[in-house]
Amino acid sequence: MQKKLTAFCTVLLLIMLLTVSASAAAPHFEDVSADTPFADSILYLADCGITNGTDSHLFSPDAPITTHQWAVMLCRAYGLETSGTTWTELGQSAIRQVHQKRWMEATAISASDTQICRGALYKSAFAAAGVAVYDNTLYEGGEELPDYENCLRTGCELHLCDDDADPLEIVTRGEAAQVLHAILAQELVVKEPPAPVTMENRSGVSTNAFLLELRRVPQPILDAFNAHGWRYVIDYPYDKARLVVREMAEAVAMDLLEKRLVTDQLTLTVGYDIENTAGGNFRGEIVTDRYGRKIPKHAHGTANLPRKTSSARSIMDAVLSIYDEKVNPKLSVRRITITANKIVSEDDVPQEVETPVQFNLFDDIAAQEQQYKDEEIRLERERKIQEAMLGIKKKFGKNAILNGGSYLDGATARERNGQIGGHKA
Repeated sequence: MQKKLTAFCTVLLLIMLLTVSASAAAPHFEDVSADTPFADSILYLADCGITNGTDSHLFSPDAPITTHQWAVMLCRAYGLETSGTTWTELGQSAIRQVHQKRWMEATAISASDTQICRGALYKSAFAAAGVAVYDNTLYEGGEELPDYENCLRTGCELHLCDDDADPLEIVTRGEAAQVLHAILAQELVVKEPPAPVTMENRSGVSTNAFLLELRRVPQPILDAFNAHGWRYVIDYPYDKARLVVREMAEAVAMDLLEKRLVTDQLTLTVGYDIENTAGGNFRGEIVTDRYGRKIPKHAHGTANLPRKTSSARSIMDAVLSIYDEKVNPKLSVRRITITANKIVSEDDVPQEVETPVQFNLFDDIAAQEQQYKDEEIRLERERKIQEAMLGIKKKFGKNAILNGGSYLDGATARERNGQIGGHKA
């Protein structure tokens, strides 16, 4: 009996401790009670660290949400890193991140303090979550709708909003929390419109643009296409090429580390496939390749690093920033080249470089010094990981340890690791 009582007391104590811990961890907003609309969603996001409210005790659920507030919530929800010691700096950093991800338009950068309407919020939320939005005309009897209304129609289909919701109405912070909570907490599947031909989507991207183009093809041609048993294959678009760029950038970093070299400048060149000009629909700049064929002009860009390094993270971030800025997402990719410039030996780089820094009266010098120290610690930790990976690769082969992305459809690292000069080793 004593043992049972002891066990019961232990369990009860554990429950009490867990309750106290959860209560201590969960933020409390004075303006969010149990009967407040969207209360569950607000507390969910707060528990997950996605929102801290408008201050330590208020969430302001009825206040309009601004562009930079929404951008910060998206970054925290999807693990994008932001920086800044003030709310303004944090908001601008978040907006730059979501813009690079193509979750928001470029106008958000210059209008970060403006309020966001429902259509724009849904569009960015679906882009971040990878929820496909199809043009209404692709469905039987569907009339042509503006961009925001298509997004809202998708939201209605997924039961995220009412059928009579206005896409141009300003969204409150409470409603924004509800939308984000619903997207994060459940798997959302949009019914794909029927394709006029057998379609094989190897890339996993949204088929909306492809379906719209197929609708323009005369029906006799589609009938002949189907009669021959042909398939319409979607392969190697922008997103897959981006994955390959990431793999190549990591390989460049590992190669530099192995040779004890560092760089502070990277160049990316992306050549487009000739199929992009087929049909005469391409309206961009055209060049002639060495075979006399007309192809879209390649994308090219250079990024400068703040210091000479062989850090995989720094190199990947720099190369991907060029890719996101310069590469046309509507074109398929044929060739990718990454060049590390201004390469020098690690031994030729001074350990301490005195760089003059100008401060003003409003700068938090202590915070900036701490940020610099944190970066040094991160780089040292990353280097140890890279060196460990390099040792494993040398002993057991390049494919012995790989980034998780190398196992995704479209990745090429595993194949390239078994090649010499593009041929099987």
